[in-house]
Amino acid sequence: MAATSSSSWADLPPGVISSIARLVSCEWDRVRMAATCRAWRARVVAAPPPPPELPMLLLTSSDDTRLACILSDGQTHYLYKDRPGVRYFGSYDGANLFLAIQQNQRHRLLNLQTSEIRVLPDVVSDPSLQCVDMVILAATLSAPPDDPDCVVASIVTYQRGRDGGCPRHRRCAFWRMGDLVAYDTVPWDSQALEDVVHRQGLFHFLTDDEHVLEHSTHDAVVRARYLVDSRDELLMVVRYAPDPDSSTSAFKVFRAVGPQQPEDDGSGGAVGYLYSWRKLDTLGGRMLFVGRGCSKSYETADYPGFEDGVYFSDDRSFYNDDIVIFGGVREYSCSDNGKWSEGPPSNVMLFFPENGPSRHSSPTWVLLNPPPMSTIGDLPAHVLYEIIDRVPCEVDRARLPEVCRDWLALGKLELPPRLPWLVRPVAGGPELSCLLCGAEEIHHWRAPDEVRGARCFGSYDGRYIFVAHGGARGNILLNLRTGEPRVLPDYAVMRPSSRLYDSTTYPVVMIAATLSSEPEQDGCVGAAIVYGAPGAPNQRRLCFWRDGDSHAVDPHVLFDGKMKKAEVEDIIHFDGAFYLLTPAEYVYEMKPVLLPNGELKIEAGHIFYFATPNHYDREVIGRYLVESRGELLMIVKLSEAESPGQTGSFKVFRMRPLKTITETMIVVSCVWEEVLEMDRRIFFTARASSRAYELANFPSLLHLEDAIYFLDDLHESHQIQAFPCRDMGKWTMMPPIVRHCFPPEVQDSDFSPLAWLLP
Repeated sequence: MAATSSSSWADLPPGVISSIARLVSCEWDRVRMAATCRAWRARVVAAPPPPPELPMLLLTSSDDTRLACILSDGQTHYLYKDRPGVRYFGSYDGANLFLAIQQNQRHRLLNLQTSEIRVLPDVVSDPSLQCVDMVILAATLSAPPDDPDCVVASIVTYQRGRDGGCPRHRRCAFWRMGDLVAYDTVPWDSQALEDVVHRQGLFHFLTDDEHVLEHSTHDAVVRARYLVDSRDELLMVVRYAPDPDSSTSAFKVFRAVGPQQPEDDGSGGAVGYLYSWRKLDTLGGRMLFVGRGCSKSYETADYPGFEDGVYFSDDRSFYNDDIVIFGGVREYSCSDNGKWSEGPPSNVMLFFPENGPSRHSSPTWVLLNPPPMSTIGDLPAHVLYEIIDRVPCEVDRARLPEVCRDWLALGKLELPPRLPWLVRPVAGGPELSCLLCGAEEIHHWRAPDEVRGARCFGSYDGRYIFVAHGGARGNILLNLRTGEPRVLPDYAVMRPSSRLYDSTTYPVVMIAATLSSEPEQDGCVGAAIVYGAPGAPNQRRLCFWRDGDSHAVDPHVLFDGKMKKAEVEDIIHFDGAFYLLTPAEYVYEMKPVLLPNGELKIEAGHIFYFATPNHYDREVIGRYLVESRGELLMIVKLSEAESPGQTGSFKVFRMRPLKTITETMIVVSCVWEEVLEMDRRIFFTARASSRAYELANFPSLLHLEDAIYFLDDLHESHQIQAFPCRDMGKWTMMPPIVRHCFPPEVQDSDFSPLAWLLP
């Protein structure tokens, strides 16, 4: 008979290899199996990675300490001699073990895999800023201990005599890894703590008087409460026993619902988020390992042969000050370790019930898996918003991915509001000055070719900027975010009032412009203040156009005799129409209408007439229209008494009609009512692009104040030759003073005035 060839591991399909590997859940057993069979070792290398390693139970006795493996039915994998008096009080991922070498002092963090020891604080600075000795009862980390940003949060009690000279109930303390002093900033009357967990970038503490209604119907006492981070949810596991000294009898698991709006007591310390607890009907495929500061959740499906349950260790000594602090008869209970399964019926199975008390430590879990790498994406949305709110500058936000690539994976966040940038004309391309970074902060950027050496004549929301690339011609609307240019008209058509006359076409020089909406929207109409009309080349006139028009429309024939001779001071789109302001401070309403033949027609609306003109004690060097809080405001710029032409002060007015406005009215009698306080607002003034912003939307920018920011815009002639650029800054109403807060070295420009770039 021919000899049959022996089969090898290599003959098995990959799926079978994976199934065998998953059935050998214990890491120690996997290592021994690989050492026993080389063929298995070579074959299993290609198998999928095993599930996360479950915690081991660290049990102490009078002689030695052992690590018991749940995956191997309690088999001892590691046995070593303890230093006398060592107390263990928790662990962290990667086999990091918290311990106190002398029970209530000399706290350390020991890595069982590398034997590295890190010194932890033995003293805490209490709320009165006095340093006192402390005993750490439980602890956890915000990140692996070798992370430079690692912070430790702990539950501690103070070491003082029995005379009551210091409160000893369980409190929280924090320190950075490597610090030798911890800090306790919580008020003295805070509630005693039960557990702590780090999740989603925050530490969560649980108090021992948490109000959970379901507890009141249970015929047992609450032994302990634990916090567990599971499936991006915060769970509270409640442990019951018939009486304080008996073994565990049952568990209940609750899910945190919330948080609601935070409660801030103004102390600058912890902020209270309101949660409610909702009981889970089942564990839903979870295995929960509970221990103060080191609770973990695992998926049952990853461990064939296991079932849902809560694994627990004996921590009854957590509440016993006589043992931990005062050095009484030290007998740490070590027999109440086991697993609770939800049934039905529910059942508690104890592990190592014969394990007697220890003279130096309670049992604890040892977490063997390396800690998960935290990313920006792990933070809750409100924390991300707090971070981005403290990076208000758009340029700095754009640079965040250069520092932290995880920002790229976050997608679009709801960003805090932004403020305009100051566009400063310099050779080679404009520079941007940012108020959010400080007025003297300059952002250098690679300007598109259309902007270099171009004349800026305004901007629109969304980082759109109006430029004339040829000085007086080549009008373009450019989106600085996308680089997309839109060609604007270089000519205007003035249609006569009678068909007996021909239309007049003339080249225009645009000096200020705005839009009715974003240019991508249907029906968007542009409006500009222009020079160049035949017979009146120095008169500031208006023209309108639609996206794609080659010629703008000059509606000058609509004006009466006075207005025909008046110049346009400013224009704004407000409440569905364009409003233009004259030097006499009249306001004309103009409505663009699209005719069936596709032509753009401008219809005259109301004329807002002011019978009582304003009188000023100084020269008026600018008038601006701005919308704020649903009202139309006029801001008047006045010169200095000693330096004509230089900004000295401002006045703010709101337009108030004297009668209810109806559609049939042509002339509406109004008054300009002076605004005597700015009421937490910031104004940016410029022809056709003035804006108002609410200070309340910038809570983290403490340097901002009520103010009017202004530019040097005294270029009156249509002969575009020189542009003054020195008279810029901000004016405050209280006290009434002008501050030149932008870089003083800006020189006059021979190709462009200053401009705001609207966010």
